Amino acid sequence: FPVAILGSGVTRPGAVSDITGTSFLLTCLRNGPLVDPEIMNVALASGGWGAFAVVDAAGDAIRWAARSLDRNRHDYEQLSHEASTVPPGADGLMFLPYLTGERLGQGPSSRAAFLGLTAHHGPAHLHRAVMEGVILAMNEAYSPIMAQAGRPETIVSAAGGARSDLWLSIKANIFDCPVIAPEEPEAGLIGAACLGFTGSGHFKDATEAASALARYRPPIVPDPALRTRYSEMAAAFHEIRRAMPLINSALRTLS
Repeated sequence: FPVAILGSGVTRPGAVSDITGTSFLLTCLRNGPLVDPEIMNVALASGGWGAFAVVDAAGDAIRWAARSLDRNRHDYEQLSHEASTVPPGADGLMFLPYLTGERLGQGPSSRAAFLGLTAHHGPAHLHRAVMEGVILAMNEAYSPIMAQAGRPETIVSAAGGARSDLWLSIKANIFDCPVIAPEEPEAGLIGAACLGFTGSGHFKDATEAASALARYRPPIVPDPALRTRYSEMAAAFHEIRRAMPLINSALRTLS
């Protein structure tokens, strides 16, 4: 994934890269690694380090929802449109996206869940809750990085997750900062081109190549009118996640 970070044009220390495919990786660029048992670090193609957090089931959670809730009858664009008809918070429905556990945090014993489900909720609510749950889970996973590096000022969002404006908007509102998507979402391709051009002498280094090749769509900015709502959702998710180890322990006796 360092090549995708490069291809999205994120090379400056302090900048934040979002690569959302099967998993969601949020990376803060640094001159050196951040040392913490809850933080992972990766060497970057442009030099320096990236301190990152991961939600393992991100696009994978969207695929699961399309398969299990919709039987793949509609494409992702249609499901995203339906989710956009539901208000933020999905009318009190919350999704924990730990379909494959957690790499750090509460570990492999974490389980996914819908909470707050009522007869009022329909498929659009469930799909929106899945989209929001992935980002709320990242807000939790990324918190040790924010404790040391501060909240992102801007997030550059690439890969398959950048194809949904609704998902980008949810990210902007939960992290309370603009989110910018490259014109070419598959940033790994651009990153590979950056390295190839640099190796053949067309650019002095990978950073110069990325600056020349990366192009962006207009930013998606947070809606101030929704700030309180999303703050309440983040606080609720935090408390719910704190309660989950006891519930997951009870569930393990049935497995």
